[in-house]
Amino acid sequence: MTLALLSISDNVVSPVLGPLIGLTICAYVERGWRTDAWAHIPRRHQDSGRDEPGLWSASGKFVQLAALAGGSASYVGALGVRDVATQAGPAVVGALTALALAELGALTWDRLAPRDRRVDGAPPLIGAAFTAGVILIVSIGAVSILARSPWDQTAFLAAAGGLVAYGLVILLMRLIPKGVRCLPEKLISP
Repeated sequence: MTLALLSISDNVVSPVLGPLIGLTICAYVERGWRTDAWAHIPRRHQDSGRDEPGLWSASGKFVQLAALAGGSASYVGALGVRDVATQAGPAVVGALTALALAELGALTWDRLAPRDRRVDGAPPLIGAAFTAGVILIVSIGAVSILARSPWDQTAFLAAAGGLVAYGLVILLMRLIPKGVRCLPEKLISP
């Protein structure tokens, strides 16, 4: 989404801040809803570490890959046409690189972690295929962007560091104890 917004925006700040704030709120609320979904099932019958159904997770991963490919294509198409998009090129490459490394880290973690502590609930084969797809799209996008925009190491490192810090915040939010409600009681009750 950020790539598509960068390709049509007049600035670099709002296309980055908007999705970051939106995704942070969604991750926080999702944690609360996921906890509440298991609340009515007795503790001994819960199976929160079970993999998602294959078709469900494959469909979701395909939509994510299509969005990444579409965003990359729209940004690469805007390069050279508008100044803002070209100046943000190294930052976009940094963010894409951090995204690829995060996917590799998540795949490695999911292979080694207990089932109830996994980052992704998809079956291992679908997770590996998704990671390979992300790396392919990121590689094609990064090569295309670097061919059309000037290099700036500071922007590259700032964007990569920012995305890594954001990912760590999201992962730390997963450590909130399951008994703690993430939403105020007034929002939950009808």
